[in-house]
Amino acid sequence: QMCIRDRERDLIREFERIDANQDGAISPGEWGRAGGSDPEFERMDTNKDGVVSKDEYVRAHKLQWIEAVPLWARLTLSGAMAGTITKTSTAPLDRVKVLLQVQSMSAGTSGKYSGILGTTRTMVTEEGVLSLWKGNGANCARVVPVYAARFAFNDLLKDAVREPGQSRKQLRLDQLVVSGTGAGLLQQLLCYPFETVRTRLSLGAAFGNKYSGIADCFVSMIRSEGVGSLY
Repeated sequence: QMCIRDRERDLIREFERIDANQDGAISPGEWGRAGGSDPEFERMDTNKDGVVSKDEYVRAHKLQWIEAVPLWARLTLSGAMAGTITKTSTAPLDRVKVLLQVQSMSAGTSGKYSGILGTTRTMVTEEGVLSLWKGNGANCARVVPVYAARFAFNDLLKDAVREPGQSRKQLRLDQLVVSGTGAGLLQQLLCYPFETVRTRLSLGAAFGNKYSGIADCFVSMIRSEGVGSLY
C-alpha cells in the first residue's frame, strides 16, 4: 500500500510537469511534446473528452507495473499469501484436531488429551507456546506449489483437451471435468509429500519422533522408510 501511495505521488508530479499550461489537464499537444504516443493518449482519455485529467493519468499508470506481471503469477502469489495467512491463523486448532484424532493409536498418549482447551494447555505446558504452530512451516511451504501447480496444470490440460479452433471459454463440460480432474491428480502427486511432512512434524513429539525441521523430516523419512513413505 505504501508503494502504491509513493507511486501515486510520483505520477502527480509527472502529470504537473507534462501539463505545461497548468490547466489541470493534458492536451494532445502537451502529450506529444512529452514524447507520448497517440494510442496511449486515447487509452488514458477514458471519458473521451479530448484531454487527460489528473485522475485519468494516475489511474492509467498507478497499477501499470502490477498489470505487467502475468496473470498466473499474480493469482499464484495472491493465493499463496492468502493461504499462508489462513494456515498460520488456524494452525493451533488444526494441530489440536489431529492430536485428538490419533491419540488412541498410541498407548502412551491415550487419554492424555481432552477437549480443545485441555489439549492446548497440555501442548503449551510440555512443548511451549510455539508447539501450537509445529508443522506450520511445511504447511505454508505446501501452499505455494499447490497454487502454482493448480494454475499451471489446469491451463496446460485445458489446452491439451481443446479441439482445433476451440477457445478455453468454449470448452464443454466433459472437457472441463477431464482437465480439472487431471490437474487435481497432478497437483496432489506434486504436493502430497508436503502434507505428509506437515503431519509428521505435528505429531512427531507425541509419538516419540522428533524432527529439527522440514528438511530433516524429509531426509529422515526417505532414509528410514524410502521415497514411498512421502506418499
